[in-house]
Amino acid sequence: MDIKRPSNDDASISKVSSLCGLEEQEAIMCLAYIVMGTHNFTPEEIISYQAMAKKFCSAELDLMQCKSRFHDMLRDHKNDIIIKDCISVIRPKYRETVFAWLIDGVAADDHFTYDEEDYITLIREEIGISQERADLIMKVMTIKNKKYKPL
Repeated sequence: MDIKRPSNDDASISKVSSLCGLEEQEAIMCLAYIVMGTHNFTPEEIISYQAMAKKFCSAELDLMQCKSRFHDMLRDHKNDIIIKDCISVIRPKYRETVFAWLIDGVAADDHFTYDEEDYITLIREEIGISQERADLIMKVMTIKNKKYKPL
């Protein structure tokens, strides 16, 4: 009789990032916080990322409730180090999906700032998504947000 054991990728035991002590869901929200520019949130971005939180994270984990914790981490560590730390706890099979959701949030206000582009590039490189694939995701999410933008 073969017993199928869960792979490390699907293990129910949650992994915690080594630097910041974040679990997967917290790491996803921290990436969103970094990409949003940490303080220049547009209303559209907040709505988009709150919707993302409902898809990816538990009901009690809210981006704005995590804001002070993330702000403290960003004060103590460089963004590129935190990005690597966050990605290390996101299961590989979800990383491209998380990247697409981050792009969706950034595209919600219909433009990309230089800071947002820099963070997206860092995340893309760390996850290992090709530039061509990332460009395609950016185009799709930009079109999606324009299509559903209220008139």
